[in-house]
Parts: sequence; C-alpha cells; structure tokens
Amino acid sequence: MNADGRMSTSVSRGTNVGPVLQLPLRFVSEQRCGRRHRIAAGFARCVWPGAVVSGGGQVAIVVACRPLRVVLVERLRWAFTLLAEYRTFGFGPECSGLHELVVIDHDGSEEAP
Repeated sequence: MNADGRMSTSVSRGTNVGPVLQLPLRFVSEQRCGRRHRIAAGFARCVWPGAVVSGGGQVAIVVACRPLRVVLVERLRWAFTLLAEYRTFGFGPECSGLHELVVIDHDGSEEAP
C-alpha cells in the first residue's frame, strides 16, 4: 500500500499482449452519516449521495459523468474488465472519461476482493 492509502496493482491489457497498466486502488471506509451499513450499495449511496448505484459487491467503479454512477461488482478482475470497457466506449457523447476503481472497506481490513 502506498503512503496515500492506495494499493498499486499491475494489470495487463488483452490476453498476453499489451502494456502493463499500473492502477492505484483507493479504499473508502468513511461515509457521511456515521452509521454502519450492512450492504455495499447502502454504503455507496452514503459516500456518493445522489449517485445512481447498481450491482453488488465491494469493488466500485465510480463514473463521474452526469449523472454520477457507481457500479458495484464482486471481483476485482470483473471491475478491471468493466473499467476497460467504460474507458473504451464511454457513456455517450458527453462522457468525461473520469472513471475510477474504489474498494469499499466496511470493516477496516483494507483487503482487495
């Protein structure tokens, strides 16, 4: 884990071809209301108020295009695949391209799923 609270992860693009991409992962464990949320979707709605939250799991893809979206997935590998698709195809003509992977840390363990 880096000094700024991010975990560096190497991911290769494609099957065996392409550059290795370093993606820092941010862990989010603090939310706005101070309550303990039982599911990641409730936690995500608290951390990103007004966001459209879909899916389930502890890995969030935060899409900063309007409207703000948070897509939750169970596995880091799935999140990397979806993130690559979002970066390739975007979310329409007004897509800002600001998409980020975030690990939701309910219990303070800081372990990536």
